[in-house]
Amino acid sequence: MHIMADTIRLVPYTDDSCEFVYGVKKEAYKKYVEECWGAWIEEVQREYFEKFIADVRNNAFIIMAGENKIGFYNGKELDNGSYEIGNICIVPEFRCRGIGSKILKEKLEENKDRDIELQVFKQNPVGKLYERLGFVPNGETEFHYKMIKRKQMRVAFTMEYKYPVAERSSIEMVPYSSKYQDKYKRIYNECYHEMREQLNIEPYDFIQDDTFFSTGMDLVYLLLENDEIIGSVAIKGEEIDDLIVNPKFQGKGYGKQLLLWALEHVNAERVILHVAEWNKRAVKLYTKNGFEIIETIPI
Repeated sequence: MHIMADTIRLVPYTDDSCEFVYGVKKEAYKKYVEECWGAWIEEVQREYFEKFIADVRNNAFIIMAGENKIGFYNGKELDNGSYEIGNICIVPEFRCRGIGSKILKEKLEENKDRDIELQVFKQNPVGKLYERLGFVPNGETEFHYKMIKRKQMRVAFTMEYKYPVAERSSIEMVPYSSKYQDKYKRIYNECYHEMREQLNIEPYDFIQDDTFFSTGMDLVYLLLENDEIIGSVAIKGEEIDDLIVNPKFQGKGYGKQLLLWALEHVNAERVILHVAEWNKRAVKLYTKNGFEIIETIPI
């Protein structure tokens, strides 16, 4: 059956789905239970499940694709005000289709104004997904890692160039040309994807089609090496914008050189830029090179 992730819905759990939920949880966790405790003992697991479902039934949902049950989700608000993600279990034939990730990201968005907690078996590779989405370690048990995604204010700083630096740039840049469109699109999306994903700003790849290139590209300048884009920056009046460095060339000082070059080419009485608070490396770069935060604005 061909199912798109955006057609999935959650419906409240009812007891007629009890056996389905037990089955899907068994399919998801049997391997880890055997690895941790030596065996899946049906009688023990049934007893545990009965207690579990009695505890979560009011905060549990069946994942539906049309009229088909394809998974189970539960989560709840904790006494400390945090939100706890419990289980996201998908039947095997519907895994690897982005369904679990979609549900997870929806819950992150719904609860973005509070801390979000979860735990995961130590050997479960899904922990890598949680790390990419901004979860960090928050303790551990013998068999589980505990993780938390802290409440995150989605804000950006307006920074103004207040303290001129004497250093000059050592690079030469050229105006953007449409022959670099595909390369620019790839690098631009790579540079902003992680931030947009962790802040849950969709689309995670900002440049979706050619309409992005219809205006404003005459303000963009490229740093090239053998026809490969090292980095880019836009100068929009008094504003320095979209300063990006190809991930292949990051950590080599090109960000600073692009900034210095832009400062030398802004033709205005003052110079400003905007940067997400999340992007601490960029904030540090701008602060070390004469910029000061003058305003905090929500994203």
